Amino acid sequence: LPSCIIFLFSTLIPLKQWYQRRVRGKAERYVSVLTVGAMGAAVVAPSLAVDHFLALVIPLHTYWGMEQVFLDYIHVKPVAVVVGWALKILTAASVIALLYFNQHDIGITQACKDVWNIKRDEELD
Repeated sequence: LPSCIIFLFSTLIPLKQWYQRRVRGKAERYVSVLTVGAMGAAVVAPSLAVDHFLALVIPLHTYWGMEQVFLDYIHVKPVAVVVGWALKILTAASVIALLYFNQHDIGITQACKDVWNIKRDEELD
């Protein structure tokens, strides 16, 4: 039975493409789990290493999600190509900006803590 299923899928889409999607799907799940773990680590033990890891996995996770949205809803080939490159450029810029923010400013974790405490700080004034 499994060989029949593989044959069916290989006739619908090329086997190489099917395998790449399968591998990428696993990678997406692993990155999602690692992102949740890194967010927990940022709360429990914030550090520059955790902030750098978040600066890499959050844009990657966002890139994969937005890429799927664009693939689902943009069917005009030239527009899809432009949007795809724009997404890649914005993702790369996000990674660079977050790494810079971590290195030369307060970092992602501290920024989130500061934003979280804005309302409470206003109430104390």
